[in-house]
Amino acid sequence: MGKRSGLPAILMELALMLLVFSLCAAVCLSVFAASRRTARESGELSSAAAWAQSAAEAYRYAEGDVEKAAALIGAEAAGNGFARYFDGGWAAADADEAAYTLTLSQTDAACARITVAGGGKALFFLDVKAVVYGG
Repeated sequence: MGKRSGLPAILMELALMLLVFSLCAAVCLSVFAASRRTARESGELSSAAAWAQSAAEAYRYAEGDVEKAAALIGAEAAGNGFARYFDGGWAAADADEAAYTLTLSQTDAACARITVAGGGKALFFLDVKAVVYGG
């Protein structure tokens, strides 16, 4: 009599396993993409914080003298503050090629705000006050 073949059931099971594998691969790829983005953002934040801290230490060492602090970190003094520009790898760059910008703006006598920005947004900011001795 008619013997039924098990081939359609095997093909259905194989198609289902392929679908499950595809879904798992899609989830894994999205997790890897998110982790790469998080690692990049974490690296940006870490570098921004380190450079802001360096600028704050230079400002405090210079006792609130913006020009002296700018010279200490290799920045360009301008008005009541200074700016330093970085490329994508946090190496010194010209203003027109900069991916990141560190700015220090003096807000009051011996007080300043340091901002590190990149990609059109502020990544990190820090308020600093210098102690001025003997005067």
